[in-house]
Amino acid sequence: MYIYRMTTLIQILRSKTEARGLKDSSINTYTKNFQKFLNEINFKLNTIEDINSKLDKIVQFLGTMTTARRKNIINPLLILLSESKKVPIQKYVNTYDVLNEMLKNEIKAYEKQIDNHEYTERQLTKFNQPNTISEFDNLLKITDKAVSDFFDRYPNVDDIIKKNVNFQPLVIVALYSYLPPRRSEYADAEIIGLDTFKRLTGDVLDNSVFLVHRNNEPLFFSYGGNVVKSPTKINVQVNIDDAKLKKLLTYLLKSNNEKYLFTDNQNKKINSNYFGKLVARSFKKYHKTPISINDLRKIYISRNYDKEVKYVDIESDAQAMNHSVNTAMKVYSKKPIQKQEPKQPKLPKSFKIKKPDGSFEIIKVEPKQPKLPKSFKIKKPDGSFEIIKVEPKQPKLPKSFKIKKPDGSFEIIKVEPKQPKKQEQKQPKMTAQEKKKAINDYKNAVIQCDTCKTPIVRKNMARHRRTKTHLDKMKQKTKKVVFKKPAKKRNINMTIDDV
Repeated sequence: MYIYRMTTLIQILRSKTEARGLKDSSINTYTKNFQKFLNEINFKLNTIEDINSKLDKIVQFLGTMTTARRKNIINPLLILLSESKKVPIQKYVNTYDVLNEMLKNEIKAYEKQIDNHEYTERQLTKFNQPNTISEFDNLLKITDKAVSDFFDRYPNVDDIIKKNVNFQPLVIVALYSYLPPRRSEYADAEIIGLDTFKRLTGDVLDNSVFLVHRNNEPLFFSYGGNVVKSPTKINVQVNIDDAKLKKLLTYLLKSNNEKYLFTDNQNKKINSNYFGKLVARSFKKYHKTPISINDLRKIYISRNYDKEVKYVDIESDAQAMNHSVNTAMKVYSKKPIQKQEPKQPKLPKSFKIKKPDGSFEIIKVEPKQPKLPKSFKIKKPDGSFEIIKVEPKQPKLPKSFKIKKPDGSFEIIKVEPKQPKKQEQKQPKMTAQEKKKAINDYKNAVIQCDTCKTPIVRKNMARHRRTKTHLDKMKQKTKKVVFKKPAKKRNINMTIDDV
């Protein structure tokens, strides 16, 4: 029952957006964003009346979202609460006004951020971390290294074909680093030869995106005027001039027999939504940070912030990226992020301690002494290095001290300097041959038997103690001792009757 009602609310939104004459893409965006919102909330919104009665919960949930997402949810809520454009249902005027005021505030905040050429909070959080990308030069540097490492590992395309290497993520990273970043049109890009491309009609060219090549050598991309977000009267062509990108695309063309430039794991055509996620995952693999297409477009345009650039170059970038010059300068151009080092907290020079008697004592804090190096390296004239150890500085000891005697006089006692301990020389370890010789010398040494005083080789002592000579001498030394039983004690307490 709950799912049916939720679907009905979505149907109401769809019918109201269709009545306003919106494009199919806009209608799908509204319904998709609102469906996602309904799935995320922990309370039920089955009817328009629920929106009115649960406004507090909705506002509280919207407060947890980013600015962009809040706008995406408030818009469909206002459409549901209105009879026509900007005309709320009389019953829900108060709810409509609250959400409409929230939307106005979000638009003001967005316009302020645009006017100041600043990144959003989410982008600042992502780009202001150590070792992340906030400048185009850094992005290009990391991509260059990744592509160079790939060519070092696979110098020939045959190595890739034999090992069935999937280098699609690297191609995506290279496309968005070496060419002006487009939106997600590459999801529809088809591979086509130059001769075939020349024979295509205007209608096909207007509604398609092509990677054009001559004998597997990539030449240019053709973007149809009708397949882009902002339709154009002419089809835009962008040449592939970068040598690394051209070589990488050549590898892809020689190892790819598919119709489309990018496919999924089952070699099927992908949609633009999936491709956007693929771009973020590809950059995370090589740049350690997931970067969206929108962020890449801002990074590319912002490379010229506060620089003298010809209008022709700005116009050329705008045409290649499918947006207007005004959008480029106002929306995409951002100030460079000033990464500030965290300030070290100041340590107190002294602190106050309260004594048991109520008075205070001020104790000064001695500054921490810097650690001295334990050793340092010196370069010799011959080019070799010598490591010199730094001996720790010994504290100075007093040469004498004064003692007060019982009679009030003082006696000065001199301190004898402590003699350094003689270091015992460690005996060098014996070799295996020396150990064997020492064991043989010990076994072959002549010693005297304790009993018979006969000189015998040590290793033969056990056998000697079983000989007749040794045993006879043992008998002579040993005397037999006979122990008598003690006499019984007489009972001195006996009486005459006992006798």
